[in-house]
Amino acid sequence: MKKLFFISILYVQVIVGINALEYGRAIQSAQAGDWQSAQANLITLLVDTPESSELLYDAGVSAYQLGEYEHAQAYFENVAKQEQVSADLNEHAYFNLGNTHVKREQLEDAIAAYEQVLQINPDNEHAQHNLDIVKKMLEQKNQEQQQDQQQDKQKEQENNEQKEQQQQNQSNNHNDQKQSEQQQDQSGSEENGDKQRGENEQKRDSDNSQSEQDRQRDQQNGSPENYQQEQDRKKQFDQRDQQQEATQTEEQNGGQEHESSPSEEKIEESIDAATHENNKQNEDDKQVGAVQNEQQSSEDKYIQMILQAQEEADANANKRMIKRAIDKNLAGKHGQKRW
Repeated sequence: MKKLFFISILYVQVIVGINALEYGRAIQSAQAGDWQSAQANLITLLVDTPESSELLYDAGVSAYQLGEYEHAQAYFENVAKQEQVSADLNEHAYFNLGNTHVKREQLEDAIAAYEQVLQINPDNEHAQHNLDIVKKMLEQKNQEQQQDQQQDKQKEQENNEQKEQQQQNQSNNHNDQKQSEQQQDQSGSEENGDKQRGENEQKRDSDNSQSEQDRQRDQQNGSPENYQQEQDRKKQFDQRDQQQEATQTEEQNGGQEHESSPSEEKIEESIDAATHENNKQNEDDKQVGAVQNEQQSSEDKYIQMILQAQEEADANANKRMIKRAIDKNLAGKHGQKRW
């Protein structure tokens, strides 16, 4: 890019009413490049004549050379606003004011200052040159600003999309976590259900085992029903024995009172009758036992068979006891029979 033109020399002329010696020292320092000394001398002169347009312009040039662009702008503006100033000094003041605006990146104000120079002197090529450069700088600046704005907008859009994506991911993660918790709860419920079913089956097996043990123990010891049946049979046997003893006692007493005894045929009939009665009783007991056996389980049948065998043995014993009693009653003295 082309450089800006700048008028760095002081507006040297004879200034009435100022210390010529002091002003001369400022000019010498400026020509030697000692702008710090030149500025100090000019400020000393401005104390006595603060409205001198020439001194204000020269102070602006020294401030510009020292990089004090804000002070330089103030000096040049002060000169440009004065009415009683020569056109040449006014042209120089606006020109350097434009350069100061460029240094401060105030491009629109710089363009306005250069255009003001061209109004004063349309043939000022330096002002036209600087104006063209600043316009290009402003155009480039506007393009860069537009690009920056587009980049900022794109970046903001990307940030919003990223933020929305993060929110979506968080929402998905939350939903996944919630679904995972539901699956864990469902799995826990199923495990608890399986555990409960296992416990129920284990308890049922334990109850069945206990029932089997109780049944085997009842089989060995006899169930309450079997025990009651056995007690009833024993009671029936006792009543029958008592009846037989009573019958024997009556027969013995009857034999002593009557001189004649029953015949041997009648004795056999009596024995057969008693035996028949006993067998009939045994048959009845067997029928009762058969009915009861149908109601009992297969394990109880074994006990019933033992009890029936015992009953038959008891019946045979009773038969023998009756026969012995009758034989004893019929026997006479000295081994003779009583007829």
